[in-house]
Amino acid sequence: MVKFLLLVLTLILSGCLGSTMERKDSTQYDKGSFNQLGKLDQDRMADYEIRENIESLKILMLKLYKRNPNQLKKTTSDNAEQAVNWFFNGSHKWDFKQINNATDFKAVYQAF
Repeated sequence: MVKFLLLVLTLILSGCLGSTMERKDSTQYDKGSFNQLGKLDQDRMADYEIRENIESLKILMLKLYKRNPNQLKKTTSDNAEQAVNWFFNGSHKWDFKQINNATDFKAVYQAF
């Protein structure tokens, strides 16, 4: 009887261990990694959803540029892949004197 209870308890506790999801960057899903220490599960899920949405937007932008190359030619002579890469990964270096060259959240605060 004791062996049976020990076996059941072991199975129940082994189910609580859980495994991390294996993705391109597995540290982003590891709850023990440094950048995940202060985050709740909802925060991790929001980060995951944001990354997935950005990837979907990249795919959509690429498809639209490939279907409408005349729209791409209005802005650049690059191909569609280079334009999408520049849009999502490029450093735009925009300076606006009207908001004292503020960027990120500082620019948003000045808008309100």
